[in-house]
Amino acid sequence: MRGVTVSLEDVQRDLLELISCETVLCGHSLENDLRRLQMMHPTCVDTVLLYPHDKGPPYRTKLSSLKSFSSCSDQWPLPQYLVLPSNLAGNARG
Repeated sequence: MRGVTVSLEDVQRDLLELISCETVLCGHSLENDLRRLQMMHPTCVDTVLLYPHDKGPPYRTKLSSLKSFSSCSDQWPLPQYLVLPSNLAGNARG
């Protein structure tokens, strides 16, 4: 990784400045990200678990498949606790 000037410790420190133990992390396959970051977090909402694959483990629903259902379709409605208030939705990164 030529030209990279940020260390793992730098990233860990920056993340810990942004999140606390009370922060709920939401994402897709979070365990992979946390493993690479060599971090643990007590409260995670992982879309891999919320929307299991039709064939079951070890298969996982692809993030691109979930994006097509993000508008609260009848097949896979977005759980209410994951629906962002309209004033925050524009700031969400996807």
